[in-house]
Amino acid sequence: MNESRVRILQQISEFVGPAEEEWMQFLSTHPLASDTAPSCGRDAVACYQKLLPTGKHIRPFLFSLGHRLGPNQLSDTDQRLASGSIELLHNAFLIHDDIVDNSALRRGEDTVHVAYAKRAKNAGYPGPESEYGKSLALNIGDVGQALAQDFIFATSASPDLQLQAIRLLNLHLQNTVVGQLLDLQFTALKDLTEAQVLQIQTYKTAFYTFVLPLCMGCVLAGGEPNMIAVLEEYGRAVGIAFQIQDDYLGLFGDEKKVGKPVTSDITEGKKTLLMVNAYAKASLADREFMKLVHAHSDVSLDDLEKLRKIVRDSGALGASDKMASDCVEHAVGVLKPLESDGAASILETMRAVANYVIQRED
Repeated sequence: MNESRVRILQQISEFVGPAEEEWMQFLSTHPLASDTAPSCGRDAVACYQKLLPTGKHIRPFLFSLGHRLGPNQLSDTDQRLASGSIELLHNAFLIHDDIVDNSALRRGEDTVHVAYAKRAKNAGYPGPESEYGKSLALNIGDVGQALAQDFIFATSASPDLQLQAIRLLNLHLQNTVVGQLLDLQFTALKDLTEAQVLQIQTYKTAFYTFVLPLCMGCVLAGGEPNMIAVLEEYGRAVGIAFQIQDDYLGLFGDEKKVGKPVTSDITEGKKTLLMVNAYAKASLADREFMKLVHAHSDVSLDDLEKLRKIVRDSGALGASDKMASDCVEHAVGVLKPLESDGAASILETMRAVANYVIQRED
C-alpha cells in the first residue's frame, strides 16, 4: 500500500471515528427513534444506525476538508454532525440502488430489501416476500433523504448558512437521481458514446461524492463563491477519475476486495468508458461477443476473461487510465488559486486524495 493511500485512510479514520459517535447519538435522540414513534419509524432509524458505521466514509472526510478552507469554522461537534448528512444521503441512495439492481448483499450483509423480505417470510406474509421487502426498503430510503437535512438543522450554523447547505444538498440530490435515470435508460452498446458515459459519471458520482461534501463544508464555514467554484471544478474532475477507477475494479478487480461478483458490472450492463472504447476499436467478431454478454444474466468466468482481453488489446484500458490520470492532473492544477490562502496542509491532502482515488483497490 503506497504512502499517500495510507495517509488518506488514516486521516479518514481520524475524522470519522469521533464523527460516528455524533451520528449515532443524534439518531438515537431523533423523534423517529422515540418510544412514541411508530415502530416502522424506529426501524428506519435503526437501519441507518447499522449502515452509517460501514463503508469508506470519504464523503464526510471531504466535507471536513472543504470546511477547513472556510474562514468561520463550526465547532468540531457541528462539523461532525453536518458531515453525517451526506453519509446518510449516500446510504439512502444505496438502499434504492440495491432495489434497482436486485442486489442481495451490501458490505457482506443482506441488503435492506432482502432483510425485509426474509422478515416477511418468517412472519407468514401471504404475498410475494420480495415485493414486500422492496416496498419497505424504498420508503426507508426516502426517510433517509429527509433525515439527512435534520443533521444540518441540528448544528449551530446560522439559519442563512443552513439554508445554503440544504439548497446544495437538494441540488445534488436532484443531480444524482437524474444521473441514475441516465444510467437506467436503455442504450444499446453500439449506440453508447463516451460523452454519455461522462455525463452519467458526473451526475451520478462526481456531484454528490465530491462536489457536494467539499462545497457544503466550505459554505457552512462562510467560504467565498470563488473558493467554492474551485472546489466544484476539483470535485468534478476527481469524481470522474474515481468512477473510472471504479469501473476498472468492476472488470479487473479482486472480488474479495471489491466486495461484489466480478461479473456483476457486465450482467448489469454497466455503461463504462472501458466498454465504449473497446467496442469502438474491436473487430466485428469481438463486437458481436460484447453485445452478447453485455447486460446478459449468464456470464461465465471464461466470458469475463475473453472480455478482459478485448478491453486490453483494443487499447481501451490504456485510454481509460490516461483519462483518469488527466482528470487528477487537472484537479490538482485547479487548486493553485487557493495556495495563497494559508491552507498548504489542506491542499496537500486534497492532492493526495486526487491520487488516492485512482490507486484504490476497493
